[in-house]
Amino acid sequence: NLDMWGLFNNRVALNQIELEHIRLNINREVADRGRTADGLPTFNFQYILDAFIPPGDTTKPETAVDTTVAPLAINLTAIFLKDVRVRYKDDVVGADVNAYVDSLRANFSKTDVAKSRYYLSNVAVDGLNAYTRLYEGIPTPNAISDPADTLDIGLGKWTLNRAKWDVRVETADFRTQGTAGKLTMESDYFYLNGEKIGLKSLNLTNADITTILTKPTKKPAATPVATTAVASGGWQVKLGNVRFA
Repeated sequence: NLDMWGLFNNRVALNQIELEHIRLNINREVADRGRTADGLPTFNFQYILDAFIPPGDTTKPETAVDTTVAPLAINLTAIFLKDVRVRYKDDVVGADVNAYVDSLRANFSKTDVAKSRYYLSNVAVDGLNAYTRLYEGIPTPNAISDPADTLDIGLGKWTLNRAKWDVRVETADFRTQGTAGKLTMESDYFYLNGEKIGLKSLNLTNADITTILTKPTKKPAATPVATTAVASGGWQVKLGNVRFA
């Protein structure tokens, strides 16, 4: 569902996208050849983002900058998914996620594809099965010089029916498994590179949850790192109101 009038203003407004029977792979791994100016691996969809960089790309010093050309703005309002499996592997932040969803409807308050900015207002999911492994990411520079290389995500409010999960946090030697008839949550903040997530509220109904303190993972011998890099301290989660029913 495309807003055709936006094309006259160098803007693509997608009112809604509907996808069925999708298998999506998103990765940013150390073994990949692509690198940012800071030496970090790029996402496997970076070539798509590069296609929207206007002539006179400032990331290439030898190219003259044409300030009269604005990048193509792509905005997305809503998305509907049915029978979708997503695999997300990111060595920079230390996340390996494999998720299947029967149906999902999401509304966005703000999107900017060129800057990888996606702010959700609300999400409704029916039938979710997710496996997540959080591990120590690779050291990252203090400043990210290329904002398009990192995901800027706002989680918004979520409602999940028939959810099942298996989450392992290796940096905290912690694992949780469970199911829930209904799960609702409202996010406060989500920092992908900062490895922090805050939830204002979390409500679980008809839930069966197991938590396990796993054996400490072996820590590799310390190796010298550049002074411009900081080691990851692992994911931090802050919870506000939690309710079980």
